[in-house]
Amino acid sequence: MNDLVSDAINVQARKANQRLDPNADMLYRELGWLKEVLSARIESYFNDVHLDVSEISPPKIDLHTRLGQLIQRHHLSPQQRLIFSIALSIEVQPDLLDLLQTKNALYDQPYGEFGGLLNLNHGGFSPTLQTAVFLLAGGDYQQVLEAKELLTADGLLFRQALLSHTTASDGLSFNQIQLKLDPRCSDYLLLGRDINPQYCADFPAKALTTAQHWNDLVLPQSTETHLQDLMLWVKHHRALTEDWGTHGATLGYKALFYGPPGTGKTFTASLLAKRLGSPIYRIDLSQITSKFIGETEKNLEKIFVRAEDEQWILFFDEADAIFSKRTGVSNSNDRHANQETAYLLQRIEGCRNLVILASNLKENIDEAFLRRFQSIIHFPRPESAQRLILWQKGFSDQADLRAVDLVEISNTHSLTGAEIHSAIRYASLKAIDRGDVIIEQRDLVTAIKREKSKQGLYTALSS
Repeated sequence: MNDLVSDAINVQARKANQRLDPNADMLYRELGWLKEVLSARIESYFNDVHLDVSEISPPKIDLHTRLGQLIQRHHLSPQQRLIFSIALSIEVQPDLLDLLQTKNALYDQPYGEFGGLLNLNHGGFSPTLQTAVFLLAGGDYQQVLEAKELLTADGLLFRQALLSHTTASDGLSFNQIQLKLDPRCSDYLLLGRDINPQYCADFPAKALTTAQHWNDLVLPQSTETHLQDLMLWVKHHRALTEDWGTHGATLGYKALFYGPPGTGKTFTASLLAKRLGSPIYRIDLSQITSKFIGETEKNLEKIFVRAEDEQWILFFDEADAIFSKRTGVSNSNDRHANQETAYLLQRIEGCRNLVILASNLKENIDEAFLRRFQSIIHFPRPESAQRLILWQKGFSDQADLRAVDLVEISNTHSLTGAEIHSAIRYASLKAIDRGDVIIEQRDLVTAIKREKSKQGLYTALSS
């Protein structure tokens, strides 16, 4: 792919006035700007002339391209763009920086100010953090300090995983740390692949998505009213805090969704994010509390920082796993548990985003934590009228429902939305297995027995 991109932005193609793909054209112009900065910096260095690279303007952003969208999404400054383009050049035009391999004639050694390492893969120049400092600042001490500030491990380029986190190593000098794109960022720019992070040990969160829509949601009116209040905050919170300057208003909003399993807490969070046009990431606290001390705490911090930068919604499932009522401290495990809870509580409370916590029982949550929620929204088991809507909406348009009495089933069997969808799936599969489209009452009854038996609620049902 790199060869294809290099071919696409080849100078000969430009001279021949061939029309480039917008993505390739944006890459060409960005690296052309880097080359211009490089030439000017080298000339100023050897002629001992001051150069302010901010006077060399970057190319205009094309928002129809992946690179343009990435620059806008992260609000990259010209200095950050230059650092990013240095790393990008190795992926697209690896010989662009070879000029920096020039040796000092007096000592027959590379210039230390230029930074860089020998790339064993192609024998060319691989930039280091020192390379970026040189191009940005030259020998201007004030600008050197400013450039180094941009290249710290908690700087935006590393924090947002635009540059590889593995390069931001503690204890290494700026000339020992190679400047590289994060692999996912590289795949996004060059191959058009999804840039969103995937669940792993270093990133214990998973994106929630749904193909369904808001009108597929079946909830009591009281629950919907609370959700509308929540969306009102999302829509106007900046005006409230910035334009109106309301005292006591915070940028962040904390909501608790509580109710039995299968009542739509996660589904509602997914639809809420979809309606608001914001990504949502789910963190299952029950899966990480045992590993919380140490690395996982650092990884959770990465999630918070990135969520704040990109305005994600954070959804913490099984919240009572860590926010349950506290007990006395009798051993080191209790102390660690309290430290974990204190960290997460403080981080959630200080988060500027919409944060949703889900729990099966509100009574399990410590009252000290409950006071910190702006909304506490109950998701009860659906009533018979809501169950009927769930049954009716749940079946495919291909299903023939004339042989079943959904009204009777809705009135008789108290099931959650998740249990209803599971029963629908079973009865539909039985019909498909018969080579039929007719849903039979006996199959639904069997499916309902199965769902009730999962929770020890089985009672003899007539077929």
